[in-house]
Amino acid sequence: MKNINTILAVGTVAAMCGAASADTVVAYGTSGLVYSQDFNALAASGAWSNTSATPSVAGWNVYRGGTSANSTRDATQTGVTAWSANTGSSSTGSFYAFASTGSTDRAIGGVNSNTTGDYAITFAIRNTTGSSLTEFTFAWVLEQWRDGGSATPAAQSIAVDYKISTQATTSSLSEGLNYLTDAAYVTGFTSLVTASSPVFTNTSSGAALDGNAGANRSVFSNTVTGLNWANNAILVIRFWDNNHSGNDHALAIDDVSFSAVPSPGALALLGVAGLVTSRRRK
Repeated sequence: MKNINTILAVGTVAAMCGAASADTVVAYGTSGLVYSQDFNALAASGAWSNTSATPSVAGWNVYRGGTSANSTRDATQTGVTAWSANTGSSSTGSFYAFASTGSTDRAIGGVNSNTTGDYAITFAIRNTTGSSLTEFTFAWVLEQWRDGGSATPAAQSIAVDYKISTQATTSSLSEGLNYLTDAAYVTGFTSLVTASSPVFTNTSSGAALDGNAGANRSVFSNTVTGLNWANNAILVIRFWDNNHSGNDHALAIDDVSFSAVPSPGALALLGVAGLVTSRRRK
């Protein structure tokens, strides 16, 4: 959980708090802006809120299934309302802020169970640059805080996908809808990466891991091109962690960074416009 919570370009990322939006969204108002999030501002535990008026982490929404057939996606999802602290020692199914004892260096994730079902964590960001964007780069770190343990150890994975939507609310993308039948919930997502647990060696009831240790974390970075992310449309990046068969590993997200740009042609036009404006001022 290395701290990269730094804005690397001029601009601001502000919370979108429109009355029509049920879930929290962040506004992306400057092309090339680097948004970053390390989740270190979270308390050890507390009440989690997906609402735009009182977001726990602006732009980040968390859902769980309720009940689950192991290794299959739950039929419905509802919003998570709380998180707890976990050093990796607890195998109880819940949504957690993972950190070492006494540390504020946190990552968010869960331990799945037949009580919680699956977990889905979404990052929702609205294009407010005033023009279409055609490319984004998304980087993050998968941290493993527990090896669930199994007589025959196996890796478990988080599926990461994305979707661009012009819908007015992000809740119609993720929360409280039937996963098996609702078109807004199922269709239109494109796979970004499948992230597998780096550790799966314990053959008994599981063991805690230090998610900050190099052997227990994996770094991912993907650049997507050829998009048509129109102004005012919402880009949703979704992490889906199934309730796997047997004991689940504890997998968490940390050190996120995101940036987006228009096509090279649009950038060139912006450069020419800037040059003309500069010459006129002389």
